[in-house]
Amino acid sequence: MRGFFRADGRSLFPVDGFHPTALEVVIAALKHAAHCGQFVNQAGYGVLCQLVGSAGRDRMPFVDTSSLDVIERLPGWHGRYFHSPSMTFAHYEFTRGASIHEHFHPQEEVYEVIEGELEVTIDGVAQIARAGLVAIVPGNVRHSVKALTDGRAIIVDYPRRPEFGGA
Repeated sequence: MRGFFRADGRSLFPVDGFHPTALEVVIAALKHAAHCGQFVNQAGYGVLCQLVGSAGRDRMPFVDTSSLDVIERLPGWHGRYFHSPSMTFAHYEFTRGASIHEHFHPQEEVYEVIEGELEVTIDGVAQIARAGLVAIVPGNVRHSVKALTDGRAIIVDYPRRPEFGGA
């Protein structure tokens, strides 16, 4: 059976052949993180690192994003990057008028705007992402982004994008 499992063997996604989206993985991780469990897929790869205090294993259980280096990948996009074993996280501050050119990549990408507004165009269709309205870009689909205001956003890629550097 395929799916995602906690270290105690209880299944998060028990459906055979099920491939969770990045958002589903993030939601499951957040729901179960308080239970101090390590999440692993059937092949044994970690989805969320184990919490501190478990047999001295301090494998990145918490990340202080304010301590990460700020990188301006594109003009007006100031990001702090880190990785879990299977995902890449970017915490961005963006400035009005900043843009990300049309591109595509194999990773699924989730744009969660914390404050401000982004115009996200996915496969030719533009929509405004803002707090409470998340944009989910499927893998290998053309997309672009334009900042309509100053703001902040968290962007999650699944699977991970090691070329982004970070912790």
